[in-house]
Amino acid sequence: MKRHIVFAALVLLCLLSTLQRTLRAAENISQWHLPDGAVARLGKGPVNQIAYSPDGKHLAVVSDIGVWIYDASTGAEQALLTRDTGRAVSNVVFSPDGQILAVTGDRQELQLWDTRTWTLNGTFDKNKSGWPSQCTFSPDGNTIAVADLGQTTELWDVSTIRFKLTLEDSADPYSEGTGLFSIVYSPNGDTVAIGSNGTGTVRLWDTSTGTLKHTFIGEITSRESFSFSPDGNALATRSFTNTVSLWDTTAGRHKRMLEGLGNDLGDTIAYSPDGKILAIPCWDGLQLWDAEIGEHKRTLEHSGTIENFSFSPDGNTIAGIYAHQRKVWHDEDKTSYSPSIYHTVSLWDTATQKRRDTLETTDSVESIAFNPDGDTIATSNADNTVQVWDVGTGELKYTLEHTGGIVGISYNLERPDIFITAHTDKTTRVWDTRTQTRKHTFRLTEHTDAVNSAAFSADGNTLATGSADGSVQLWDATTGILKETLMGRRYTDDSPVVGPFSVDGDTLVVNLGGAVQLLGMAPARVKQMIRTRKYTADANGLNLTWVRSIAYSPDGNTIATGMDENTVMVWDIRTEERKHTFEHFDEYRSEVHGVAFSPDGSTLATANINKILLWDTSTWALKKHTLDIDSCYTYYTDISISALMYSPDGNTLAHGCSGTLLWNPLTGALKNRLAGHAGTVTSVTYHPDGNILATAGQDGTVLLWDLTSHDLNSK
Repeated sequence: MKRHIVFAALVLLCLLSTLQRTLRAAENISQWHLPDGAVARLGKGPVNQIAYSPDGKHLAVVSDIGVWIYDASTGAEQALLTRDTGRAVSNVVFSPDGQILAVTGDRQELQLWDTRTWTLNGTFDKNKSGWPSQCTFSPDGNTIAVADLGQTTELWDVSTIRFKLTLEDSADPYSEGTGLFSIVYSPNGDTVAIGSNGTGTVRLWDTSTGTLKHTFIGEITSRESFSFSPDGNALATRSFTNTVSLWDTTAGRHKRMLEGLGNDLGDTIAYSPDGKILAIPCWDGLQLWDAEIGEHKRTLEHSGTIENFSFSPDGNTIAGIYAHQRKVWHDEDKTSYSPSIYHTVSLWDTATQKRRDTLETTDSVESIAFNPDGDTIATSNADNTVQVWDVGTGELKYTLEHTGGIVGISYNLERPDIFITAHTDKTTRVWDTRTQTRKHTFRLTEHTDAVNSAAFSADGNTLATGSADGSVQLWDATTGILKETLMGRRYTDDSPVVGPFSVDGDTLVVNLGGAVQLLGMAPARVKQMIRTRKYTADANGLNLTWVRSIAYSPDGNTIATGMDENTVMVWDIRTEERKHTFEHFDEYRSEVHGVAFSPDGSTLATANINKILLWDTSTWALKKHTLDIDSCYTYYTDISISALMYSPDGNTLAHGCSGTLLWNPLTGALKNRLAGHAGTVTSVTYHPDGNILATAGQDGTVLLWDLTSHDLNSK
């Protein structure tokens, strides 16, 4: 009896130890793979792709910052695969045996990771292959086909990571730098097929010799528009003339053409796993054809337009992504509207050809992935969630929350441990910086399109958001409750861009491109309208210079606007008159994407892609120091930027671009360069005590940097 008790106790201790390790891992994901000097990462980045491992144990979610690996049964985080700081990851491919994961991204080397240890096996020599754009494993997993940016395809040995051969004349200049190019192995591995929208062809290469075997002039319209049959003896191609052709891959000849499909065929065509059915998305639904005799069997009709679909690996289920059009009204009287597209997923039983279920996802669906046994499906949604569903019941198993691009960040002055982020995917998140965990996620449901800008009041309690739907909304930043609609939806090419608030929080600046509105709070009203257009238009009234960045002076009486063409304008808010105009001296006629006043108001900093200039606000003369920033490309063309900011004591100027630069504005010396975001830094803000700098980026994450740390100050 005692032995049983001791044994049970040991088992319990082991389970508790395992549970504690799991909980610690979950708690510490904000610490995984941080750059030197950063103390935490908030958020996981946007969802670029989802993929199951061949054994179904792991779900890989690709974000800009790396590849997140989850336990497919529970959704628990297992690993974050990341290597190239500042390079976004876009695609992953598992080897057939699941032991290798190939990772490609934004102009970075192709990486091969060991999925048993989640360690890097090696990278391909970019000097040999160029930057990889696509890759696919051979069926036996021993070879990987890699296409570079010039769309030249090479075959490499996976175990040794050695170059084997180049597919002769596989370069495709018509598809260079585009997504209209695809490489696929035949099921038996002796052939690689390359489809190109640029040439409208599918070409077949012998994988042992690298020589071209056949060319099919299929007039294909996208990279998903061809498919091997499961036995590899046939290839189906879809053309822009709304026909589908079947080809004999052995003889290299045309077999037959499927006609009468109707108009507006979808992009993807595919064989069922048993090879008996060829599925073709059309305007009237998903058409199922007998793959052998080319006879139409049935159409799976739906109220929406099918845009993509997938067979489950066991062939028992078809999942279809359907587009539905809905009206977005611009006014309460419903006199004008613009169309909006929303995507849902429906599950069909292959045997009965009846719809089984429609998944109630959190937002419009962007992609789907079946696990290998076909009993689970994952959906990637527009709000950067991944939801995993039971195929048989249609019930939700769990949700993984990722984070879209960030357009605004703020500390709460009343509670500096509370940090708030606003995202392009119509969400805001409240974070606890002590535990480095998310407290709440709020969905900005009043917006019907992406959020393009956000501004926080000085105390961090109020959030204003501007959207591509033309509206401006005011929210309680800590509860997510809508407070007021400051500007209703409107159909316009010039979406409003918000920010900043006045120092007292009573006024919000709204950038309309050729004009700047100052809106009063509760009830919303236009307090002032500064019409920049009258100063920047040509003789025909065409606006030549648009507002790109805005800053309030500390006393609240002045705003500075950074414009196109290296122009900066300074305005008196009380009189709505222009006080001063000067050029941001540079040989490039670029936009001034950042403006910031020093805390004492004595200096205005202005930034373009090459320089930061400091101006004396008493004389508007250029100060002695010019800060050269080495061509900091920002890609900020259409949004307002808050990525230029003085520290609370005025002794440091932080500038976000492809990284974050910390300057001493008194001496002009570069103090530090912070690298860690995969893409452009869109926002920077200091903790009220000045010791922590938060930087946010298009990669959907926030990095918190300890400005007192040895890692930063020893460089």
